[in-house]
Amino acid sequence: MAKQRLASDIRQAQNNSLGAKTYDGVNTPAGGWGAHFELTSPTNYIIFADKDEDQAYDPNDNEMMETRILPTGVTISALNPANTVDVVFLPPDPKTYVNGADDIDAQITLEENIASSTATLSINFFGLIDTD
Repeated sequence: MAKQRLASDIRQAQNNSLGAKTYDGVNTPAGGWGAHFELTSPTNYIIFADKDEDQAYDPNDNEMMETRILPTGVTISALNPANTVDVVFLPPDPKTYVNGADDIDAQITLEENIASSTATLSINFFGLIDTD
């Protein structure tokens, strides 16, 4: 269930880019919308507006739309291609960036700690979000 919620949140960032959703009620962010993941914060992730067009989340630039908390007992156990992953969707296509590159994929692995089960979600450079 956590993996499906995560996929839904990433799709929401993608839809925000497709729909030209405004940020702070002013403008559509020039760099689109994204999701930010860090292994140092394994219980949450951030949906953000890329205001400065650098295809990355910048906490000091007031880009955070909201922090999403994973269910109790579920953590992010692995990220690929790095320990921090930013997935950004740039309108109007939306073009997909993973850590600033438009030609690599990302994987986010969730672990359910009680049952010791894992599930991996993948996002490819075309913007396809795979939950299988």
